[in-house]
Amino acid sequence: MKSKERAKRAFHFDKPDRVPKLCVSLGYDFVPLALLTSLKFQPTNYPPHLFFGLNSYKFPLKYAFKHHWKNKNRKALGLPKKWWKEIDNREILTTDEWGLIWKSGAVGVDRTLGHPFLGPFHDSWDNIDEYDPFDPTDESKYRLWNGLTKIFSKGKYLLVIPNNLFLHNLSSSLRGFSRIMVDFVRNPNPIHKLIRIITDIFTTEVQLLKEKIPTLDAIFAFDDLGTQKSPIISPKLFKKFYFKPYKEIIDLTHDLGMDFVFHCCGQVKELLRLFVEMGVNVMEFDSPNMTGVENFKEYAEQEKLAFWLSSNIQSTYSLGTPTEIEEEVKYFVKEVGNFQGGLGFYEYLDYKVLNAPLKNVLAFRKAMKRWGKYNEQGVIEWLA
Repeated sequence: MKSKERAKRAFHFDKPDRVPKLCVSLGYDFVPLALLTSLKFQPTNYPPHLFFGLNSYKFPLKYAFKHHWKNKNRKALGLPKKWWKEIDNREILTTDEWGLIWKSGAVGVDRTLGHPFLGPFHDSWDNIDEYDPFDPTDESKYRLWNGLTKIFSKGKYLLVIPNNLFLHNLSSSLRGFSRIMVDFVRNPNPIHKLIRIITDIFTTEVQLLKEKIPTLDAIFAFDDLGTQKSPIISPKLFKKFYFKPYKEIIDLTHDLGMDFVFHCCGQVKELLRLFVEMGVNVMEFDSPNMTGVENFKEYAEQEKLAFWLSSNIQSTYSLGTPTEIEEEVKYFVKEVGNFQGGLGFYEYLDYKVLNAPLKNVLAFRKAMKRWGKYNEQGVIEWLA
């Protein structure tokens, strides 16, 4: 069975031959791509923030995410040609197409994509009616779909990430987290305006992505909605501000023949029912134990909501033993994947940022291969 078919069958509970996997080794089934920063984006206040932050300027990512910032803009800020290398180990500010300023540590020290620091509505909503961040139809934003990626992704389940922040994380970053939490209750109208602007851009991008990449299988959205113990906002507030915009984007995704895959960090058990009602096809969790794998079973069995799971990065993957990782994989398969599908495996790609030992990475790969096989009836062999 080829990768694309395997992943589709798994996510739609249709008897795959094995659990599909994303991993940095042979046998991968998924290829995730990203919508890139426009080449026309030439900020004059800060250097440009690209998809992976300052790490986008590192080899080999710089070839995939290449973005030439004009020398005159760089020189006006007094920065050297390879500023991301030559700046001392201190906080570095960059800005993205949304007008959001990011804070990062020096390249080689900070392996994250940076952290949202200051948005255009941090002080007030005064300019919300004039806010028009960028042109989503700009051809250069879609340049990653080239000859090399076409070859690399041939026969694979192809996902595209339209932005590294989605509706809630983006809107709360543009306004400021504390401020938007107050505005949810005291000043909701400008929030609705901002979400409308963001939604219109995302729907345009989804439409164009499918036109430019006819083989595209899914839109992959990132919106962290949970703390360690509970959702960031209540189901009531989520439904008031985000449910309809999310559903609009998801419905369009489905109309174009694609799945909607949703990455969400944190404990979000109380929001899972709304995610199903919005039409989410697949939930991707890097730390599935936070929401609780035991809570996924009913959604997989009764609602046909699929789950794409990593070994828990906050505990097992980074702090556990190879034996514990193997037992965790078996638990995922038993609880979520034994419904003629319903499960995918996701290897956290930058294990070094977690200080996870290589032996755990290898144990996860081995366990994925060993325990995820289905028979012809779509039943996990060792659970038959």
